[in-house]
Amino acid sequence: MQKIKILFVLENLSGGGAEKVLVNLVNNMSSARFDITVMTLFDDGHNSRLLGDSVRYISLKRKKIKGIRLLTKFLPKRLLYRYYINDDSYDVTVAFMTGVPTFVVSGSKAKKIAWLHGEFFESKRIYNLGLKSVYNKFDAVAGVSDYVCESFRNAIDPAINPVTVYNTNDVSNIISLAEEDCVLPFENGAPVICSVGRTVKEKGFERLVDIAVKLRGEGTALNLLIVGDGDRYKDLAAKVKENGAEDYIYLSGYDTNPYKYLAKSDMFVCSSFTEGLSTALTEAVILGLPCVSTNVSGAKEVLGENNEYGIVTGKTDDELYNGIKALLSDESLKEHYADKAEERSAFFNTENTVKQAEELFRKILKERL
Repeated sequence: MQKIKILFVLENLSGGGAEKVLVNLVNNMSSARFDITVMTLFDDGHNSRLLGDSVRYISLKRKKIKGIRLLTKFLPKRLLYRYYINDDSYDVTVAFMTGVPTFVVSGSKAKKIAWLHGEFFESKRIYNLGLKSVYNKFDAVAGVSDYVCESFRNAIDPAINPVTVYNTNDVSNIISLAEEDCVLPFENGAPVICSVGRTVKEKGFERLVDIAVKLRGEGTALNLLIVGDGDRYKDLAAKVKENGAEDYIYLSGYDTNPYKYLAKSDMFVCSSFTEGLSTALTEAVILGLPCVSTNVSGAKEVLGENNEYGIVTGKTDDELYNGIKALLSDESLKEHYADKAEERSAFFNTENTVKQAEELFRKILKERL
């Protein structure tokens, strides 16, 4: 059987959740059935080192100029594709991130898939102008959660019906890495709250620090561990210092293995203002942690519409505070949600999510599969 040639395109393979998801997906797809190439347009990134031997990797390292997203939106798409890629030998080209990869891949002559990792907003009407015609060039659109797909229909084009393909987690690797020795820098014996992600505004880590400080001031015993790096890291570290909280709030920085920290923690919190489907949240569920998440895209799909598998709060600081306090204050509730997380983890196993993706390729190339 002739292999199906697939090209996945994204800006870089930095330490973000979507980039990790791509690595997990391509490493677990059938190498007997698919010939896979991953291409980054502008840079490499931490996750490039994690690609399997069967995956071909190309890094163009093109110069990224200011305003390029807006520029590529209006340039002829076939011209963009020829400038960046100029290879029509692929059977399927995939824009695995929105923005520049979407505009570039839309100029491909192959079958095309656009992958959505974040929520679309009707309020961004000016930017959304013209996106409808771009996405209509694709043979399929995939979203990482039902919520993301619905936001796309509402903001871009109700006539396009994206298919939900949940993020791929390498479950066996997560469980294996979680066993790595790790000593947390806390000596007070209090419960450890862990959160993982890039230290950017969207993740809400500043308010998570404020909540931890507030709870400690009220006499609630806790420690807070934030794993990740980004453009707000220094500001976040300064905030911890200003509050004199260094003994119970620790910023580890970026680590290729956040699972060793999760395994030593008592609960996980997603404090984000916006997500597509939080990779860190699903990983915490896989490791059986009781979870609290703001009601960002995908949160209820992971934790349940009615808090069956974890606590989903509103998006305000007070609502997140109340959710965290409720879990910290009730040991039996923590035990309950630890059990429910273990139950829920089966839904996100590697085999199921890879199968969803491969079925999408089967749909648009059914005569070849």
